[in-house]
Amino acid sequence: MAFLRIASSALADLLRVLVDGVYLEPRADSTKSTDTDYSVIWVPGANRELAVHRMKLTTHGLSLVRMKNRFGIRVCAVHEEVTHKELRPGDVYVKVDVNKIYRLHPLPHGLQRQQVVQLLREWKWQAKPLQPARGSSEGGSWEVGAACEPPNNVLTAFSRDVLISLVKDKKEADRAPLVVGPSRAQKHVRSSTSAAASSSVPLTGDPWMAPGHDPWQSWHGTSQTAPDKAAKRYEVLADQLKSELNTSLKESLDARLQDGQHGASMDSKRIHKLETDMEELKSHQASYHAWFQETGTRFARQDEQLSSLRGSVQQNHQDLQAVRAEVHTSADTLHQAMQASFGNMKGDLTTEISNAVSTQMDRLEALLSKRQRSDS
Repeated sequence: MAFLRIASSALADLLRVLVDGVYLEPRADSTKSTDTDYSVIWVPGANRELAVHRMKLTTHGLSLVRMKNRFGIRVCAVHEEVTHKELRPGDVYVKVDVNKIYRLHPLPHGLQRQQVVQLLREWKWQAKPLQPARGSSEGGSWEVGAACEPPNNVLTAFSRDVLISLVKDKKEADRAPLVVGPSRAQKHVRSSTSAAASSSVPLTGDPWMAPGHDPWQSWHGTSQTAPDKAAKRYEVLADQLKSELNTSLKESLDARLQDGQHGASMDSKRIHKLETDMEELKSHQASYHAWFQETGTRFARQDEQLSSLRGSVQQNHQDLQAVRAEVHTSADTLHQAMQASFGNMKGDLTTEISNAVSTQMDRLEALLSKRQRSDS
């Protein structure tokens, strides 16, 4: 928010400026409150586009007004009633100079603006509804603006008592802040202010242009002894500066000498420490060298063992290939021999079986012939 002082002739042109996100509001001359020569008519349920469209259709619309999510149209106070009938023809126009804001609670939930207007008329209270307020479990609440105090702090409506509490007093807000502080401080401020006001003489014109008036006539030159006093003062200051410089130089030289001796001792300690560290590094290097040589010899032996192991593995592989070839040859030979023996055994068995069958058949025929003989 920014406050700008402009010429009154440019106010009408500035109010007609329509820039997204910029809203201009005329202020009063003596306070930060809004100018009473202008009024705002809120458009219920309108967004920015709809409010701009409604403002262009009105006859006396000046500028767009926004408060959080609400949009309205600013008009001159003399045209408020006519514009209210154009924008909100179904609502009753109530003209009230809002000086105080009150809260009505508890009210039935969902109470509309027209019902609140009717309720205020029944109470015979010059007030108008502003906006719904935060309610509670007991009921809803409304904020109303009034030009005077209510008839009573507790009034009856809807078969219940409605509490009327003051929320904001615009006259108290516009009043200049009081000086807060101890009584001695306030007394000093008042006395110094009054003394300054009494001693100040208003200038009616240029003193150099006044006839017979010399602005330098009240000036008085310095005495003859002033240079001597100034010279003595300068000599004292010079002596004091010399003594201070000598003291500071001596202290700085002593400190530098002490720092030099301390630095020399520190340097010798550092050099001794460096020599010790170098000796340790040399001993570590020798041990590392011996360890590296031993490790190299060990790796060489491992390489020889690996090479011999590789040769033995290759020889074993070759022997395994020879054994595999011999096994294959023996298997083939054994297979052939078994096939030959099986063939011979099959032939012998076939011959023996045929001979045995023929012998048995001969015996059976002989038996059958003997039986036939015995039967006959």
